[in-house]
Amino acid sequence: MIDCIWIQKLHSLGLSGSLLLSDTFQQLRTYYYHRLHLVEESARYSSKMQKCLRLMNIRLDVVLNDITGQSGMAVIEAILAASASRNT
Repeated sequence: MIDCIWIQKLHSLGLSGSLLLSDTFQQLRTYYYHRLHLVEESARYSSKMQKCLRLMNIRLDVVLNDITGQSGMAVIEAILAASASRNT
């Protein structure tokens, strides 16, 4: 989308043609945007996890800086294991 806006601006200034990226740069750009998307999704899911824990009156985010870190995930797995063993 940003490329389209840039090309439109070039055309409005009387310039024509555009830069065609090589296959390597095209692939690199695809990886970059995919990684950006994954980072955004990761942050979104981390917020959802915090919200769900808060709704269950578990304030893990107060005790730990990062609930998706090694310690946070260990605590969450322990909570899930205890819940699963209680239900069986």
